[in-house]
Parts: sequence; C-alpha cells; structure tokens
Amino acid sequence: MSLQQQINLMQQEMLQQIPGDILDTLMTAKAQLVADKPEHNALKEGDPIPCFSLYTVAGNPLDIGDVLKEKNLVISFYRGSWCPYCNIELRSLVEFYPAIKAAGAELIAISPELPDQSMTYIEKQQIPFRVLSDPGNLVAKQFGIVVHLSQALRKVYKGFDFDLVKKNGDLYWKLPIPATYLVTRDGIIHHASINPDYTQRMEPEEIVRELQLMK
Repeated sequence: MSLQQQINLMQQEMLQQIPGDILDTLMTAKAQLVADKPEHNALKEGDPIPCFSLYTVAGNPLDIGDVLKEKNLVISFYRGSWCPYCNIELRSLVEFYPAIKAAGAELIAISPELPDQSMTYIEKQQIPFRVLSDPGNLVAKQFGIVVHLSQALRKVYKGFDFDLVKKNGDLYWKLPIPATYLVTRDGIIHHASINPDYTQRMEPEEIVRELQLMK
C-alpha cells in the first residue's frame, strides 16, 4: 500500500469521528491555505539550502554541512509527532530508509516540536534516522515554508489536545508546510516537494527514484 493510500484510509476513518462543525473548520482552513499558495515563497529546485545546525531530539548537535560532506541528503519537514498524517509519513520513511541509504543519501526529519514532546514517539517507533528539533521554526523560515494558524484553527487544535504552545515551546502557533527536499552534496536542491495540503506527501518510492538520478 502506498503512503498516500495509507493516509487516505486513515483519514476516511478519522473524519467520520469528528463533529460536523469542527470538520468544517478544518476543511475551510485547509482550503484557504491551499488557495494562499504559500509554497511560492519556498526554496525550490536549483536553490542552495541555508547552512544550519540543530539538535537531535536526543540532544546531539548536527551541522548540516558535515552531513553533506559525506552524502546527498533528504530533508523531511513535518509538523510534529501529534500529527497523524506526519506519523504515517515517518513510518513509511522508516520502511524505505535502507533503500534511501543504498541510493547514496542520508535522511533527516525536522519539526518545531520540543524534544521532550517527541522523544517518546521517536523511541517507540524505533526511528533509525536523525530527527531534529527546530525551535521557533527558524530553519523552516529560511526554507520559506512556515505558515500561521488561524484563531479558529487554534481553538480546534486545542480541543484535540494539540496545544502548540506547549508542544513547540513558543506562543506563535506556526507550523512548517510538510516538505521534502533532496539535496546534492554541494548544497543545491535537486528536487523539492512542497504541498500546503498536509494530507498530501511525497511517496518514498519517488524519493528513491530521484536519489538514483543524483548518483
């Protein structure tokens, strides 16, 4: 089953359990975000990525330049371990991680979530690649993929116990657009998948195919 098929199946089951007024708020907010086309401001193919250093959820520093000295790179920006769509994507990336490495690349995942909020999930899922915490979405801002959540959406998220003030450690209610970047060793973006519709993600099979073109 493809990643998108898994997402669609989960969404079909989940949406049936959400009250109509809340579902309307979610769907309206998503439609507005898609209509705003925030991806137009994002880094794309041919752009150099910024130099940055972040800490893993285990507290270890990682300089992106050190990774690129060794291998091509896949960067997956996700919203947080509280997001069911992101969890399906991360599990799918775990499954394809050996193929990604065999294609000559390393994989990192980045979210604004505080390490203590995501560590339990990372350990439970036995995620083998490095997961980085991006406090305040500072790196995601450099990629141009940060969006604000409306007041109506904040209220809905709090009702789901998705309190981003607590989970991200700031007051801004900002999230990255889920995005996948494939980066060559010289720091140039070979491929970018950026979709403000958070129910749509790049298929791992496509990631592997693109990496094979980068060899």
